[in-house]
Amino acid sequence: MVFLGWSYVNKKNTGYFTSTTFYGFNLAQNCVNFAEKTTPEYNAIGNIYAKYRDNRISDKEIAMTIWEAYPELESETGLSFPDLSNRLYDYSIATIKENPTAYLQQVFISWRDFWKTSLYWEYDKFAIPHANEILLYICYLERILLQLIKIAFIILIPYNIFRGIRQKKISPQLTISIIVFTASILQAFVTYGTNSRFSFPFEMLIVLSVILNVLDIKNKRIHDI
Repeated sequence: MVFLGWSYVNKKNTGYFTSTTFYGFNLAQNCVNFAEKTTPEYNAIGNIYAKYRDNRISDKEIAMTIWEAYPELESETGLSFPDLSNRLYDYSIATIKENPTAYLQQVFISWRDFWKTSLYWEYDKFAIPHANEILLYICYLERILLQLIKIAFIILIPYNIFRGIRQKKISPQLTISIIVFTASILQAFVTYGTNSRFSFPFEMLIVLSVILNVLDIKNKRIHDI
């Protein structure tokens, strides 16, 4: 209901029934590595997009290229933000159809990045002197631990699915595995760029699932003794 309600609000204000007016830009991010390989109808968009990709500053993430190209795309097309987003959606669909293999390769990269860990903070803006240095090491240790847990979770996904099928039982680990894995696939098809942010809402579930798996394996070994 919330999704439909917000989509209706966007429809009234922008003319498009969608949950976000960014959808065209988001999907276009998945086309960044083959932006110019599009249909004749979208050559102008593809060429501008590719120009910014090839001329981008090295320290900027390639996935953000579409936003660097936005001012010129807006000027070239004469479209408002919602209309340009819709145009980019159509461009993306056409370009993906022209490059299915390249798109699937990009989807894999987005899926892989989902499982990474990220640290977002302003290192130089701590009020207490040297507190940032201490917290930096703590955060790095937490990131390493969380990354290991995420790797363990991925490895345990097929185990949880196979175990659920064999035992004909829906365990918390199976439920979490299906939910998180499905989310990792869906987000990869939709956008590219700092995909690890999409795993953040699931991190507590991922940790919980791995802990439950460890406890189950430990209890099983005790019973087998």
